[in-house]
Amino acid sequence: VMKVCLAGGTLSYADQVLTLHRTGQPENVWMNLDYSPVPDESGKPGGVIAIVIETTKRVIAEANLSAEHDRLAQLFREAPGFMAQLDGPSHIFTFVNDAYQQLIGHRNVVGRPLLEALPEIAGQGFNELLDKLYQTGESFRGSGVKVLLQRTPGAPREERLLDFIYQPVKSADGIVTGIFVEGYDVTEQKKAE
Repeated sequence: VMKVCLAGGTLSYADQVLTLHRTGQPENVWMNLDYSPVPDESGKPGGVIAIVIETTKRVIAEANLSAEHDRLAQLFREAPGFMAQLDGPSHIFTFVNDAYQQLIGHRNVVGRPLLEALPEIAGQGFNELLDKLYQTGESFRGSGVKVLLQRTPGAPREERLLDFIYQPVKSADGIVTGIFVEGYDVTEQKKAE
């Protein structure tokens, strides 16, 4: 630090972990550290000023939030019911869980609009329903709804029966930004009944 700053340079470290003994015990703390040269009477660097801001609480809070996000993402991925997040007016898949992947035949749909990702559902009313809900902000519950899916490439479409909900996702100002899909494939149950 001294060498760089006395040569006229500056140094900056964001969220630098340090071990301090403030209470007699070692503890990890995080700091933002900024070092700058201080000119003497001749205008040349004659010293160094250090600005230190502790960021420990923020760093720990962000780590806890990230861990909670990861935990929730894992729960969603492993949930027994199918789940998907569709964003924007073209209903782009941004998340699907394992059960949804199983329902659609393990196709790669994330990042793709609904009708591009699952072209066989065109004309079955799902895209139109999603369009309506995206505009109105209403939710929809379906029970035993028939869908024809091509779960295996080149194979004929397969009829599945679904219990599901489409729940609009809204921004803080109440604008619909996407639709959350959650439900169960009840085909085998309905056949048994």
